[in-house]
Amino acid sequence: MKKAIATLMILVISVSPLFRGLYFELEAYAFLAVLALLSVVYLFTKLANREAMRFHKWILVFGVCLIAAYILSFAKAVSIRDNITSLIQISTYLLVSIILYDYYHDKKRLFGQTLMLFTVIAGFINAILGIEALSGAFESLNYTLIYMRVGGMFQYANTAAVYFMICVVFSIALIHSVKSILLKLMLSGMGNIAFLALLLTSSRGGFLVGIAVFLLMWALQPKGYRLKYVCSFVCTVVPAFLFIGRIITLGGSRDYISIAKWMAVSFMAAVILSLIYGVVSSLLSGAKASIRNGLAVVCLVGFLAVAAVIVLNHGITAILPGNIIMRFQTLGLQDRNIILRLTYFRDALKLISSNWLLGLGGGGWYSLYQSVQDMFYVARTVHNHYLQVFVEAGILGFISFLAIILLSLINMFYSLINQKDDTERIMLTGIFCGFLALVLHSSFDFNLSYVSMALLLWTFVAGSAVCLSEKSTANAGTVLQTISFRSNAAKLAVIVACSALFSVSGLFTASAYYADRGFNSLLRKDYVTSGTYYLKASHLDPLNPVYHFQLAKVYYNYSKRSADPIQVEGWRRTAIKEAEQSVLLNPCYPEYREILAFICYESDQPLKALENAEKLIELQPLKNSNYELLAKCYLKSAEYYRNNNNMDKCREMLIRCSQVDQLPKVTADETIMEYKHQALALLKSF
Repeated sequence: MKKAIATLMILVISVSPLFRGLYFELEAYAFLAVLALLSVVYLFTKLANREAMRFHKWILVFGVCLIAAYILSFAKAVSIRDNITSLIQISTYLLVSIILYDYYHDKKRLFGQTLMLFTVIAGFINAILGIEALSGAFESLNYTLIYMRVGGMFQYANTAAVYFMICVVFSIALIHSVKSILLKLMLSGMGNIAFLALLLTSSRGGFLVGIAVFLLMWALQPKGYRLKYVCSFVCTVVPAFLFIGRIITLGGSRDYISIAKWMAVSFMAAVILSLIYGVVSSLLSGAKASIRNGLAVVCLVGFLAVAAVIVLNHGITAILPGNIIMRFQTLGLQDRNIILRLTYFRDALKLISSNWLLGLGGGGWYSLYQSVQDMFYVARTVHNHYLQVFVEAGILGFISFLAIILLSLINMFYSLINQKDDTERIMLTGIFCGFLALVLHSSFDFNLSYVSMALLLWTFVAGSAVCLSEKSTANAGTVLQTISFRSNAAKLAVIVACSALFSVSGLFTASAYYADRGFNSLLRKDYVTSGTYYLKASHLDPLNPVYHFQLAKVYYNYSKRSADPIQVEGWRRTAIKEAEQSVLLNPCYPEYREILAFICYESDQPLKALENAEKLIELQPLKNSNYELLAKCYLKSAEYYRNNNNMDKCREMLIRCSQVDQLPKVTADETIMEYKHQALALLKSF
């Protein structure tokens, strides 16, 4: 039973990237609920069998500290609901890590092979879907592309790049870790398609991390396997370089059959090359090692010579498409993407400097980053997960998360240098390099904002402790300290926590389902259906400000479509109520303030509109339309005070309206200047 649950957990984690990477709430909560349920069943099994639970002491300590940091951040959290989300995610990640370690702590090889095989198969499917999207024949896959860059089911090329890189690393590691010849050949083919998808992401950061990781993987191979690694790598990736140009030329052609054909050709070429290599290796198995290595070196040198001749005669575009080369030619400190990332990091440090102790809670960055930016941009994440955690959970969260990562890397390193079995060392090298790729790439992108990638990271964390053998434990000293507990009360407490996670995740899944239906109806401008679904979602998840925000927009549209003045007033009152609720639940998110100010303005509530428009300027000072809204609110407030015979306040409002164009970060456009002239004209009448 325990084996089935642990295997199913790894399977669930492995296939999760196929569901939009679990970036969106509907899929994310559904998978978290499934994992929480599996955890409950596993723990009940342990309880019934009166077995002890085991885990790495320090990873558990720092994991609990990370959870504690998010709990403490409620004190200053800008959004209670978003912080609950972060708390659920972190708790589930740690729980999954504990259970995987508990089962696999003495099954190192089984853990590695199960994780890598499931990941490679899922990555193979993901790569096929991503590459086929290039044809444009499948409308449902168009969202996976950004400027003809393959994003896979992540819908984002950079995260897809590091994911496909991990799949290639795993496939090559498995080729030298499994005995089945057929499986070796299939792994070579699947690794080839994953590498092809990696190239088609055109991710410069992914390529740079990939080069470093593939070289490190070569360096960490056991004695006598480095040349084998190079040969397997060449057999796997060379066909991708040969046929990538054919696939790129079919982009947008709607000819998905031809793309499938070239993928099949590339797959079979990798299989055939691997088969030839395997046959030659078998024939030379009786020869001296020096002869075998000499022949292999001659073949590799010959291959490199041919590649060099091709490049010299036809240019680098003979093996790499022009669009990939162009992306590298623009790489530099003046590159827009690098400038933007450095800007994100700088603004994150601004938020950290004033909230370093407790953080701003989950959602703290995307709620407040526009209040500190010096150039306008839109970024839902910091694009650096370590800084993201610092912004959200403060110094304790940052130190705890960083400690978990570093401790896991140390565990894997000790395991590698002390591992005597060649097969296990190759497998551990694959896990270590995959983990390192994800850790490095997440320092300049938001991979870990995808729940699927975060689950993979925490599976690596569990694997870092699993990978430590008894021999490495002795040499590592205090690196590995496994703790165990048999207390039924402790197990029941964890079961209660798991049940709570399952219940809340299940509830949020249901609300996210209704919200998804409501959003799709909103896109079709079916406001009645949309309102019905969002109302159901808000009843299930009343703390979610997004649902109240969407209901405010729906009810405002009801008012626009009604001809009855009484109904119009009623719908606008309801819209204001929902908008106020969204602001109450997250007072720092600019869009909530904007919709509230706008609806109040349209509903002849100028003072309330002005109050929120002024707050909006603090939260989003670089968006020029906010200043237009502010100027309108000043004019309407002036009219309100004039009608109530408060001429001093009327004059004050008009003066403020005439000075909007002088505010520090405004760009005085025609609309703002028009409001200014209106205010100045009215001031002359005083």
